[in-house]
Amino acid sequence: MFRQTPDVNTSEVDLSAENSYTRYLNSDGTSYTRRQPSINFNAHAATQAEDGTPLDDFVWLHGRSLADLPSEQDLAARVRSLAGRLKDLRAASTLENYNGPVLAESDAAAQLFRLEFLPSLLGTRPLSPICPTTNRWPTNSIIRLSIRSALAVLPDFLSVTDNPTLAEFWRNQVGRLLQDG
Repeated sequence: MFRQTPDVNTSEVDLSAENSYTRYLNSDGTSYTRRQPSINFNAHAATQAEDGTPLDDFVWLHGRSLADLPSEQDLAARVRSLAGRLKDLRAASTLENYNGPVLAESDAAAQLFRLEFLPSLLGTRPLSPICPTTNRWPTNSIIRLSIRSALAVLPDFLSVTDNPTLAEFWRNQVGRLLQDG
């Protein structure tokens, strides 16, 4: 299917199955053996935008048996959709500057958290915002998003406060307004 999409540079489709055995025995004589079957389907494809930005996407499915995976026709449709998404990404215009919220859902939310927030929790050193050789901003959108995430989203006259006692604050404010007439 990827051969029908010349915009895809590299691709890989993998179906793997394994059985994991756990054998348990304690000093009281309790013992058991547990078999955990697992089957994974992974389709990955990559291409490159005209400006050189690497683009990739994947489909990953997991089950305990082949019956847990979608039908062959559905898998083929998902792989075709993957190739179509990459073709659309390749043809999409480049967004130079964006200063606003980013909404993510499903797998994209998990990827965004992994790429943007997890490194901070692990204490890894942040990447330099300016490339020392070209003295320009990087073209990688994830790095640009990291740099942009430190910039203000709201204008200076607005503020947002995360305060668990905010409901009490508003109740007091409303009470004062009612008393003042």
